[in-house]
Amino acid sequence: MRSRGLAVALASSVCLWSVTSLAETQDAVLEISLTDAATGNLVYARCLVNGALGKDGCTVEGQKPFPVGGGWWYVIPGTLRLDVPTGETTLLIERGLEYEPIRDAFEVNSGETVVRSYELRRWINMAERGWRSGEMHIHYPPEVVHDQILAADLNVGTCLVAWVAEGDERSDSPEIDPIRRIDQDYVYSINDEEIERFPITEYGGPVYLLGLRKQIHLDAPTPSYPTNIEYMRLARDQGGVVALHSACFYDAPVAAALGMVDAVGVACNFFGYDYTMKRVKHYGNADDLQLYGHTPWGTANMIFGKYYRLLNCGFRLPVSAGSAAPVKPNPVGGNRLYVKMDGALSYEKYFEGLKAGRSFATNGPMLFFEADGTGPGEEIQLDEPGAIQARVEAIFNKPLGKLEVVFNGDVIKTVEASEGEDSIREELELPIAGSGWIIARVFWAEDYPIKFAHTSPIYVTVPGHPLDSSEDAAYYARWIQHRIEWNKTDKGFRQEEHRLEVEKQLRKALAVFEGVI
Repeated sequence: MRSRGLAVALASSVCLWSVTSLAETQDAVLEISLTDAATGNLVYARCLVNGALGKDGCTVEGQKPFPVGGGWWYVIPGTLRLDVPTGETTLLIERGLEYEPIRDAFEVNSGETVVRSYELRRWINMAERGWRSGEMHIHYPPEVVHDQILAADLNVGTCLVAWVAEGDERSDSPEIDPIRRIDQDYVYSINDEEIERFPITEYGGPVYLLGLRKQIHLDAPTPSYPTNIEYMRLARDQGGVVALHSACFYDAPVAAALGMVDAVGVACNFFGYDYTMKRVKHYGNADDLQLYGHTPWGTANMIFGKYYRLLNCGFRLPVSAGSAAPVKPNPVGGNRLYVKMDGALSYEKYFEGLKAGRSFATNGPMLFFEADGTGPGEEIQLDEPGAIQARVEAIFNKPLGKLEVVFNGDVIKTVEASEGEDSIREELELPIAGSGWIIARVFWAEDYPIKFAHTSPIYVTVPGHPLDSSEDAAYYARWIQHRIEWNKTDKGFRQEEHRLEVEKQLRKALAVFEGVI
């Protein structure tokens, strides 16, 4: 079926019930104002009062709370008035990844109006360094996204207003200008679409079609036909961007082989505000379970490992990021993609940078990486194998664990942070045996939940020393072959010619991988 904002509506109804059930317990008022310490201007943020709403509770006229972690939060649009219970009040205020959180606790007496003013301070200013943030997986409706991206200090927002799940119905959507600008620092799109055909273990995982002028809806009563590839093709035909949730699912190698992918998720919603999912058993191949293990770190290694396999097959695919807020209890921009940009911010320039790979994905730390003077998305050309010089810098407002440099899927350098240190800065010599790609990644010091940053690749070309792609191409060839066999018995086709068309598509992708084995 086709769902338009269904999960958001369900979440909102739960929120409304919680607010109403607690309204009679509140007989005090809390007034909050927020300013940016550097500019003195009022700024948006989000706040959690008294922990989980269902326990103590508060209400805000005209606003419904939204889920993040284990609690229900409100947007503070510079100033906010809340009706709160009497007694001890705890307050947590957050604004994206670049600001220090604020925590406060105080007593509230019956009938009292408590006024609190706070200054939010950045621990890093990425815009001053030439980086702009965005994310690809937001389920809030357009009228809510505006406030959410401001509260998250997210420069570029998206809005998945349509969600094609099991089936679809053809419709001729109107053509619109999908871009909305708030000011010089914030912009978002309002006509984006998610394709997620169930069961995703066979039909393919979530795909985000971004910047669409027209919604894409096809005559597809079952997920068997047309496939996700057709939606991707039509999105690209109108200048849209195609971003995969991750490389975990069956359609990832097919879409890559057919040249339909602009970016692949690594900081996806498997990595949440306070969780890391165990997903290998659900979405991995049989050999993946043995290779990675059904654990949070198994999920991380599967997300990275399958992406690396695609890179090893010669596909130049940058990273992307998304939170799935509020379908998952994550803040907008909790997982985000930073893109290196020159000049003024625009939606178009941001996604040009995304497709060029001048980027890194993160759910916490900031990561800067260059090798032989080139950055992510660029290419180093060497006359022969040898060593290159690299510079890495990782910064966080919490202690870091380790930084790794990966070449063609193998970790070739590891730098451990000193205990309690929140930064790593190193000059490294990297051995390069032939053509391929290099990325940097960094993890915080805690084992759970997994917080990390991951760059898009820097590519390396060494004449006469090609990247050996045979093992990884064989892996994906087996994967597609399984899909071909499953397609033969799929009962979802209305016409036999549709089954043959899908098989032809799969075999075309298979031939790409067989050509490099």
